[in-house]
Amino acid sequence: QAKTATKEQAKTAPKPAVPPIPSEKKAILSAKDSLSAGNKALSDANKALSNSYNADKSASSALISSEKKVQEARKVLNSANEQLSDAKKAKKSDPEINTLTIKVEQGKEALKTSESTAKAASDARKKTSSRASAAADTQKSAENNVKQKEKDLKSAETKYTEYEKRAVKEGKKQAMEKAKKIDQLKQEIEKQNKLLKDAQNRAKKFESQQKQALKEAKTTEAAMKGKITELENIKK
Repeated sequence: QAKTATKEQAKTAPKPAVPPIPSEKKAILSAKDSLSAGNKALSDANKALSNSYNADKSASSALISSEKKVQEARKVLNSANEQLSDAKKAKKSDPEINTLTIKVEQGKEALKTSESTAKAASDARKKTSSRASAAADTQKSAENNVKQKEKDLKSAETKYTEYEKRAVKEGKKQAMEKAKKIDQLKQEIEKQNKLLKDAQNRAKKFESQQKQALKEAKTTEAAMKGKITELENIKK
């Protein structure tokens, strides 16, 4: 039963108070969390920028390739037109002229197709270029944000260092005040003790004044005990 009671007392015993976290320390923790989030955003922005640059590079290559095909198709069409013109001037046979005419029409169709492809490639390049520009702006903003968060963290750490210095200084000041108070109480206790002994001696020597002396002794003793209690409280 004794053991059980001890366990129950341990469970119900008040836990030691946890000192509150100073606001300066909380500011550091908050700044670190904010910086961590900023670095994550910057990492994501760097990836997005890399992807958008690669997409823009691919779109640029596709545009260049399609423009070359337009030039090639135009050359083929010009050649076909020249051949048809020469055949007509030379009064070639109708079948030969018809063949060259078909070749010209095919050249026109090929040019039209290549120009349409080049137009689509140009539109696609404009979009990827715009996305790359926006991604670059986002990355730059995220980079500046991280720099600011680093400054905020450094500022918070500086303030916490100043707080620690003040705490040490204040602790030394309180210790000095406590020691001074203890010395004062010791002197007062010693004085009260002397008065108590004097009162006790008077009570013994002068029976006629015994009641008064005892009263003074009790009053002095109570005062002394109060000072002792105060001393013990300060020492805790």
